[in-house]
Order: sequence, then structure tokens, then C-alpha cells
Amino acid sequence: MSKINKLIILILCNCSCGIYRQNVVNVPAITQKGQLQLSVHQSFNGSEIHGSYSVTNNIALMANYGSIGNDEENNASNKIVQNHYFKEIGLGFYKPSAPNNNQTIKEIFAIAGQGYTSKYTETYVGSKRKIDFK
Repeated sequence: MSKINKLIILILCNCSCGIYRQNVVNVPAITQKGQLQLSVHQSFNGSEIHGSYSVTNNIALMANYGSIGNDEENNASNKIVQNHYFKEIGLGFYKPSAPNNNQTIKEIFAIAGQGYTSKYTETYVGSKRKIDFK
């Protein structure tokens, strides 16, 4: 295996967290300058807000935010507290097709972001307490 493939695999393996939360994908499908796309989603993973705006005829900005806030579950034998949020911003290029070509849109975005995920579990077995924090 070449050195570049090993480097790519190493980078991808270091880009994950211990708890994965899926989210809605932001697909702007922008076709002209000044176009604004906004969406709000509520799901079992929490609330998400997505937006994109076309600055020029070929350049667009994108922003995403998601949060489940502080989800807490308590019962007689355990307690689970989960926190999760992410925020992203990106820059993209798009090119709408000719009007007689079924309005195919070609776009590519580079996105950078920050997120936080944690899960605290407190379990009781008899009189013993076990704590796990991820």
C-alpha cells in the first residue's frame, strides 16, 4: 500500500468520536445568485437548523447547527445523561445546467465544524454503583 493511502486511512481513522449521531444532510440545490435555502428539522436526535445562501452566480455559503441538548433518563436501576451538539460552516461552488437539460445542478462544498458529544451512565447493581463516561 502506498504511503499516501496509509496517510489517508490514518486521517480518516482519527476523525471520529465514540458516539455517533446521524443528522439530516444539507443539500442546498442553489441555482442563482441571492437564493436562500433554510430548513428546520426535529427528530429523535434533536433539533437541526440548516441554511445556505448564494453570494455570486457560482459561490455559496452553508451553515448547519444541531443539538439534542441535555437528554436525561432516570429509573430505579440507572441514570443516563447525554449531551450533543454540532455547528458547521462551509463554502461551495455550484453550476446549474442549461434550462433544457432537466435542471441538473452540480455543486461541491467544503465544510468545517465543531461538535461535542458525551454520554454519562450510572448503573446500580444491588448496592454497587458503576459509572461510565464517554
